[in-house]
Amino acid sequence: MLWRRIGKTNFGTRLRTARRPLIILVLALALVVAVATVPYQTLTRLLDGLLIRRSLVVMLLLVGLLGLSLLWTDGQNLDAAVFLCINVHGPHPRYLDRAVGLATQLGNVTAAAALAGNRRLTIEIVLGVISLWLIVETIKALADRTRPYRVFAQTRIVGWRAIAPSFPSGPTSQAFFLASLLAHHFQFNLWLTALLYGLAALVGFTRMYIGAHYPRDVLGGLIAGWVWRVLAALADQGLARR
Repeated sequence: MLWRRIGKTNFGTRLRTARRPLIILVLALALVVAVATVPYQTLTRLLDGLLIRRSLVVMLLLVGLLGLSLLWTDGQNLDAAVFLCINVHGPHPRYLDRAVGLATQLGNVTAAAALAGNRRLTIEIVLGVISLWLIVETIKALADRTRPYRVFAQTRIVGWRAIAPSFPSGPTSQAFFLASLLAHHFQFNLWLTALLYGLAALVGFTRMYIGAHYPRDVLGGLIAGWVWRVLAALADQGLARR
């Protein structure tokens, strides 16, 4: 039985490795098509914004550094320690599992509620969510980080087992993208803005609690979501000037 399990694991690893270049190619083509549909003036506005907003460049560099840090053994050990502390150690009553299972879907609920708004906001959300998903999936394919439950046998899985690679966290990126987008669109005060970001942070925490992501996956998703919102704002300004 043991050799069969090992054989299945090795076969699954070889299959994912063989499919990886194809996945990256498809995602890259999808990104090229998405960029090709953006008006030239909007792309120019995006590039100008990148040159002006140094903080945005810094955040993009942080995403790259986070990806490189996955090769750091001590960083992986710290990642694993924090993950196991949240996911395995301590009490995990059934009612809390259920509550967290619902909370991890807050990003989807927020998007659905926001789509009931005006047409422009709906377009921004749909285009932003789809394009961000493409970016995140491309990074996942490049990083190819194994999910925690495939590494630690004691991992608690709440809900379904996510199949895609682990870095970065897609739900976390979408949650922070939506929080930033809605706070900017509706010009919320400090308290409501803090509430939105707090809910997005809660989504990130739940991803570790349910056994789907490491802390660095969540941090990468946070940065990716925030960066994509800033880029979306720059693109929106470019469209508004046309």
